[in-house]
Amino acid sequence: MNKDQQLDRLEVNISRQGETGPITDPEEIRRLWDQTFETDNLRLIFNTRVKASKTGLLKKSVGLDFITPAAFERNLEENLQIISRKVKNNTYSFTRFKLVLINKGPGKAPRELRIPTVRDRITITAMADFARKVLGPGCEIPRGRNIISSIIRDRNKYSGFVKTDISGFFKSIPHEQMHELLERKFCHSGIVELFCRCMSTGSLEYPPSAVNNPHTPSSKGIPEGLSFSGFLANSYLENLDHKYSARKDLRYFRFVDDILILTDSSASSGIRKELKEDMAKLELTLSDEKTLNGLMTDQFDYLGYVFDGDLISMREKSIAKVQNGLASFIRDTAVRTNRQIAELKQFLKDEKSEGFINCRKIVYEEAQVAINRRITGFKLGSVYYSWLNYYRLINDLSLLGTLDGMVAKLLRKYGLDQHIKPKKYLKAYNELIHNPDTEYIPDLTGISEFILPTGENEASEKKYQISLSSELIKEIATVIGWNSEKYRYRPKQFCTEAMSCAFSAGFKIEIKDGKLDIDLKDLKRKIIRGLSRDIEDNKGV
Repeated sequence: MNKDQQLDRLEVNISRQGETGPITDPEEIRRLWDQTFETDNLRLIFNTRVKASKTGLLKKSVGLDFITPAAFERNLEENLQIISRKVKNNTYSFTRFKLVLINKGPGKAPRELRIPTVRDRITITAMADFARKVLGPGCEIPRGRNIISSIIRDRNKYSGFVKTDISGFFKSIPHEQMHELLERKFCHSGIVELFCRCMSTGSLEYPPSAVNNPHTPSSKGIPEGLSFSGFLANSYLENLDHKYSARKDLRYFRFVDDILILTDSSASSGIRKELKEDMAKLELTLSDEKTLNGLMTDQFDYLGYVFDGDLISMREKSIAKVQNGLASFIRDTAVRTNRQIAELKQFLKDEKSEGFINCRKIVYEEAQVAINRRITGFKLGSVYYSWLNYYRLINDLSLLGTLDGMVAKLLRKYGLDQHIKPKKYLKAYNELIHNPDTEYIPDLTGISEFILPTGENEASEKKYQISLSSELIKEIATVIGWNSEKYRYRPKQFCTEAMSCAFSAGFKIEIKDGKLDIDLKDLKRKIIRGLSRDIEDNKGV
């Protein structure tokens, strides 16, 4: 068995443990802990989930030691061995977290996220994998859409509801009670101590503000932003969840700190009081501002959905976010498209030439692809990427008609209505619900090539493919100022736009013996030359 096979086997063995439920045997828990912190598994975590991180704050952030994944990798084996050794002999300590404040809007306290160092990120990711397997499926955060589906199914069985929010949920969980919980779950003092040590680690806002002071360890709170934070927080409410989920007189839902209870309207006040008392026993409090009880005929919202009698729609805030994002996207697409057309006119003087006509056609086609993809979303493997997927349970179809009208109005405003035929939100919704295998919603799995039409005459009626490697795409994107991460799921669009720029700069493709003959270095030079002189305009495209 070669090394790669051993790694695959190790990953499978670790991932299979705890799949069917929580692990309670102390020996099995210890064995899983030791396996989790073997250097082979830590290397796998680094390569697939730390070094290759593509999304979120961790994509660009580094901890307070300012060591990047690339720098950490230079001494990877030594660093991983240190993690493994110190965890197993219970001498591992965490570096203070970088505190990042996320603005939640006017009048709201910012959300606090902690960014660990690369070394700590590997350790915490391994701890999260271990916790998920030992604690079992009950510690997982449920999918919001599954909760909404259950609410829609059961809401007609009840006449009232109680809706509330746990105030400062993560930062209010007491360490003493969490320590007792982890002792029962993890069985080994060394494992429990490492988790508690991580929860007690201080943080420092960076860059420091004028009144910034280091965050000192406290007796409460699970740091938000760490990969095991959600698992531990959910486990802390496990008994409360079981109590209310088992009751026959109500239907209980919780998503992190948001709670909704469906019940008889005459019992809602009593249930609200009981829930408040149960939370007090856990040293948690309910938000007075966000706690209310009412009739099922009243309008209320939960997890972004609005329930108003039989009508199910989106929150106004969510609608505004979709509309603003759509308007900005079409505006940016129009600016980019018009700039590319202007570049074509500059470099290809003859607007009646075949080269100009073909390139202009490509530019408009790619603008249409981009806008349509914004409307319908897209599939990548088994995953569907679109806000519409989460809100597929709404029945307020007039909202989708309004969005379709907005698209048409924006295209007219920017002079694209004669060149672009947009798809429809309403049809995308219907296809999503009734025809999962539809081609109306594009499947981008495996698309990484630019399709080059070489002409319409008999001698060149074939279509050739130019494959741009991910390395070349990144290199080009870095040099010209395009954010290649924006094209992570749109490689074909990136390739097409890059090739359009190359054509506009005079790039020529020769076909020898029926095959394409391409100078990739010249291609890169021509792509760069074909861009606008002000590279800053291209950032974020």
